[in-house]
Amino acid sequence: MPEASEIRLLVPDRPAQPVDEVRRVAAGYWGLEGRFDALRAERDQNFLVETADASRFVFKITNKDELEDVVDFQLGALLHIATQDPELPVPRVVPGLDGQVYRAVRFANGDEHIVFALSYLPGQLVSAAGQDIQPALRRRLGEFIARIDLALRGYFHPAAFQRRAWNFETCAELEPFVSHIESGEDREAVGQVFERMRDVVVPKIRSLRHQVIHHDAHGGNLLLDPDDASVPTGVIDFGDLLYGTLAAEVAIACDGMTRGSHSVAAACELIAGFDAALPLEEDEIDLVFDLVCARNAMSATIAATRRALAPEQRAHIGTPEDLVEKLRALYCVGRKESSRRLRNACRFPVYCPASAREALSDDAEAELVAARHALMGRKATHFYARPMHFERARGPWLYSTDGHRYLDCYNNV
Repeated sequence: MPEASEIRLLVPDRPAQPVDEVRRVAAGYWGLEGRFDALRAERDQNFLVETADASRFVFKITNKDELEDVVDFQLGALLHIATQDPELPVPRVVPGLDGQVYRAVRFANGDEHIVFALSYLPGQLVSAAGQDIQPALRRRLGEFIARIDLALRGYFHPAAFQRRAWNFETCAELEPFVSHIESGEDREAVGQVFERMRDVVVPKIRSLRHQVIHHDAHGGNLLLDPDDASVPTGVIDFGDLLYGTLAAEVAIACDGMTRGSHSVAAACELIAGFDAALPLEEDEIDLVFDLVCARNAMSATIAATRRALAPEQRAHIGTPEDLVEKLRALYCVGRKESSRRLRNACRFPVYCPASAREALSDDAEAELVAARHALMGRKATHFYARPMHFERARGPWLYSTDGHRYLDCYNNV
């Protein structure tokens, strides 16, 4: 098994610098003085700073293993958004007294960290709204996430290619760490997801359109108006920003804001809102189910690895057991049914293979025939040993699930 350190920040050693020392750094380089309250974070050390005039800021001490060019990439994205959509409520970069937006500081314990300051966004986290998320709000959240990605279009940076634990396109690097999941059945379920990602999904992802995306727009990072919880008012945490596909963006949002038996309906509402502002393509929609499954498999693997290798750290993403249960719930709905409903939400026709290589399997076709017999009886016969199965048409052409198109010359008048 590879070392966990080979995947950057897989098991992050969160900073724990003394608050008095953090105060001196913030005052000396940014002129920020006042009350410092610790904020929860996955891999960094964050403080809410409230100054004497009631202004509020976030002061961040990044993980010592974070790269300077990655910080430059993230802050550059916020600066880019400020020029493309000035009204979009995201944290604003606060320059230091010398005009620099970040700097490397060596603390008394010898560790060097990059530090920077951002404006503070008030609001209630969507995750705190519990079961009060209504369909209309999910649509608005989808539209809001699309607006973030629209503002990021055209932005690029050499550090946009991120080989980190949460990247779908490099998730195969996590596969050896599945062994940290305790249950054999859970390991098998997660391993099957990684196998499909490696063999089927990631090659398809690489053919999709890409851009810099937020890549972490879930309920723990999206804000609502505290006086009107039906109105999105901001997004925080650009720490997982990367160059990826829009399918990844919506999959992460769907996974992070849907729960229980109505999760597909909730995902449809969110994706419909996203699609209304930033139209999705068929191939993107068809990968959302796989990416939501992968998100849970990756999260379960990361959580198990952190629990095994750093049990003293506070859990940030839930237990591997709960995450695998979410994965099983997704499989109860199924890829076909989920994709059908997501396609319908974005006004696409039912999926139809584009080539013989993608044709429905003989087993899948046999299941349909068996279902027809069960509903209509065996005397409702077909003309063919293997019935023709058409899912769409255009002009005189009929498109079949065997991946071929057929000229319609049949006359039943």
